[in-house]
Amino acid sequence: MREKKKLNQQWLFHYGEIGLPKKTAKKAHALGGFTAPLAEETGAPVEYGAGGEHFLKLIAQGDAVQGLKNLAGTDFESKLDSQWQPVTIPHDWKISHPHKRAPELLMSGSKEEGIGYYRRTFTLDDRLLNNFRVVLHFEGVMRAADVWLNGAYLGHNDSGYTSFSFDITEMSRYEDEGDNVLLVRADTTTGAEGWWYEGAGIYREVWLEFLPLPELFIPPQILI
Repeated sequence: MREKKKLNQQWLFHYGEIGLPKKTAKKAHALGGFTAPLAEETGAPVEYGAGGEHFLKLIAQGDAVQGLKNLAGTDFESKLDSQWQPVTIPHDWKISHPHKRAPELLMSGSKEEGIGYYRRTFTLDDRLLNNFRVVLHFEGVMRAADVWLNGAYLGHNDSGYTSFSFDITEMSRYEDEGDNVLLVRADTTTGAEGWWYEGAGIYREVWLEFLPLPELFIPPQILI
């Protein structure tokens, strides 16, 4: 039996480019910045063991944080500011923007195109671990969407009219491991799909879906 939970509340939104996060890294899950827990959030920006700490200190005169900067260019400087505003999904950031008198925009609502970022943290009950597959599902993001989770790039979706999903079981954090950090970039500057007003952003619902492993079902309790 499949269970699911909406992720529509407690998002933060930033209009405009924040500095496109990396999509690849020299070491996995080492991007940092808005793709990972920040100072006021639970969990380390990058996870590494004793051997990794020794190596990082070795290449940075005893400073593991500087070692991550040297090795992977990890971002430790990004901070949330007043430009990040709370929103609820579904959300259309274009609808609040002023109209622009321009012939090329008449068929798309006379609104300029742009880029917006959405960010949300959530925690998962450790009873999900080894009992369920965890799937992140977007019903619709307008338009070109890029998604990061916990310092890793999940992938891209081009069409604002197709739903898409990612299996995040292996890269999620469970209970005491800390917050899961989700970052979504919505870009409408890549070109419209229709000749009408299409909106912009995460304009349909977002879900976490829990798929029980065969012959095992324990009702999940997600902590949001």
